[in-house]
Amino acid sequence: MVDRAVAAARGAFDAGDWKRMYAGQRAGILSRVADFIRERRDELALWDVLESGKPISQAREEIDGAADLWDYAALARTLHGESSNHLGPDSIAMTVRSRSASSA
Repeated sequence: MVDRAVAAARGAFDAGDWKRMYAGQRAGILSRVADFIRERRDELALWDVLESGKPISQAREEIDGAADLWDYAALARTLHGESSNHLGPDSIAMTVRSRSASSA
């Protein structure tokens, strides 16, 4: 099942426009995802509560954190090499640009 999901994602990436977009275009899409999450925060939190039984306050915090990660991914387009950024006292996000086998 995982192999099929990875193959489908790879196929979509290879055939799609994402890899041909400029970094700014990709960043704009990632930022819109963050906005979408924030606009639907309460609805997404409710779904999380119904699925997991956690308190609504915890679910809202997790939804806010998810939106923050999408914003961070949008900003990462300006980073080069390995970078890290603290998103709070208990969180860290890292972006690592790996070299392809052909450039190694």
